[in-house]
Amino acid sequence: MTRYKDRGRPYIDEPLIDKDGSIVDVDEVVARVRKATGRPSMSGTTGISPQIGVRLPEVLNAALEARARAEGKSKSELVREAVEAYLD
Repeated sequence: MTRYKDRGRPYIDEPLIDKDGSIVDVDEVVARVRKATGRPSMSGTTGISPQIGVRLPEVLNAALEARARAEGKSKSELVREAVEAYLD
């Protein structure tokens, strides 16, 4: 029987059995699912891409949002393109 607690993570009070009869390690399954989800690495490797945060004035953020909508891109994509152009 599965009971839910801790933000929806299942609490299992009896072993889970796989199709082949082996006992399933729930922690291993959760780790694999977490590793498999999310966006692919920007650096072309299997690791996590570096991430930074930037604070913008409201006017600049509004302009960025408008440009992103107009071009059908995300704000992050536009910022990456701008940084690449600036550093080249």
